[in-house]
Amino acid sequence: MQQAKKLDIRLRQKCIKCKRDGRPLKRVWGYPMELTYKHEREGRIAIAGCMLSDNDTQYECRHCGADWDIRRD
Repeated sequence: MQQAKKLDIRLRQKCIKCKRDGRPLKRVWGYPMELTYKHEREGRIAIAGCMLSDNDTQYECRHCGADWDIRRD
């Protein structure tokens, strides 16, 4: 298994899939409230649904939706 690359999610990063620059979006699970929809419209988060599994990634590319496997220590 490949070691996850350490990234500062506050900075713009290049996506390994689409090669575009941008900050990764934090995925949010659960039943969304109105504030959740507002944050998604503003481009601050990504709504990921209500089904969560053990291997879901916490972040995604804001352009193509590719999984970003970011581990926070």
